[in-house]
Amino acid sequence: MADLKENFKKWLIQQGTKSGTITSYLSRLQKISHKDWDNLTSNIIPFLVKYYELANKEYYLDCITILQALKYFNTISDNIYKNTNVTNESDVKLYLFDGKKDYFICDTDLKSLYDDVWLINRYLYESNDTLESKHTHNIDLAKLSILMLKVKENYRKDLKRISLHITYNNKGVQDKKTALTKYCNFLYATYKNANYNCKTNVALLEVQNKNPNKTIDGNYEVVQQISGQNPLQIKAINECKRLDINFTLTKKDLSQIFDLDKSTVNKLLEKAKFSNNHTTKYDKEDYGCFMISLSSKINSYTQNAGKRREITFQTSAKVKSNFL
Repeated sequence: MADLKENFKKWLIQQGTKSGTITSYLSRLQKISHKDWDNLTSNIIPFLVKYYELANKEYYLDCITILQALKYFNTISDNIYKNTNVTNESDVKLYLFDGKKDYFICDTDLKSLYDDVWLINRYLYESNDTLESKHTHNIDLAKLSILMLKVKENYRKDLKRISLHITYNNKGVQDKKTALTKYCNFLYATYKNANYNCKTNVALLEVQNKNPNKTIDGNYEVVQQISGQNPLQIKAINECKRLDINFTLTKKDLSQIFDLDKSTVNKLLEKAKFSNNHTTKYDKEDYGCFMISLSSKINSYTQNAGKRREITFQTSAKVKSNFL
């Protein structure tokens, strides 16, 4: 393995890497691997998945988006820790977020994150999903109960509208991610093994393309482009397990669809006066009526503003307007 380390150094020199940068890469990899280069090499992808994920910095989840996030965290945990020897540090902090203020829940780690989020989903959002606990959680239920009472006293609204805020400790993460990526590129150049190809590796693509920040917005498609004769027509796509059978559009989606800034969308949503009580079940006619009402208000607004943005929705879609 000493030869592999030396060959990596030679490869970096061939790539034109400066001496100081090479020293930094080797030092970071030494710390990550705890000087065990055998373990680093055999688990290079799990190590990369870990630091790719930590580089995502933070997530805001609510009672709708949390189910998608749970599936993601379950997969990420397996990709990092299942049948590997990857170290597990307390890199994660959990908070309740009321739209203005964070309320600290606990410190946790990537391996336990699925179970922590699973517990929040069951306890705070009172979910009746069929998912199961996996490892162990780091949440003190008694302290969480007290915290929820405090938040409710300050928030004075339904706690199911509170978001879960997840933050990662990003100190040195990008530098470690870069060093690991360089080492993985070296392994790919040396062994020509597709598993070492960072651009096509399935586990790494999962982190980049399916993390909760990437799956919240943009889940619609344009069925019909706007023209002089026809309105813009939108259809919901990628329907996954959410609150109920109806799909959810975010404020960012509406901003893009209607070509409006977020503050204007907020005002128009308030005028539409559609209930955001997530404990209530709505049928498709309810959603359809709301989207017609919202579409009418925004179409009227944009026409008054000198824009032609007449829009219709092919399928009903609920607007998720919590904190996104």
